[in-house]
Amino acid sequence: MEKFEPMVKPGGVLIYDTNGITRHPVRTDIEVYSIDATAECAKMGQAKLFNTMILGGYLKVRPVVEMENVMVGLKKSLPERAWKMLPENEKAIHHGGEIIKKIR
Repeated sequence: MEKFEPMVKPGGVLIYDTNGITRHPVRTDIEVYSIDATAECAKMGQAKLFNTMILGGYLKVRPVVEMENVMVGLKKSLPERAWKMLPENEKAIHHGGEIIKKIR
């Protein structure tokens, strides 16, 4: 939190995973959201989906791309051997959008 909170531009968005946070954000000129992605990935038994779940939370609060384009991008960027995980990635994105919570 000490490193990244000051880097967010005024009016920007700060999303943080609640795991291991000892100091909560204090700025009032930004939107602040929390997401329990570490705990949710552990429940799913898929720690590798952490970033994808965070992306889902971000897309919920800032829908900068359509879901179908995210999935096309994932398929293009992942090696073919990882394509079997695309359905799990899509689930993680949707779940991230469901569990993100606005703090302020």
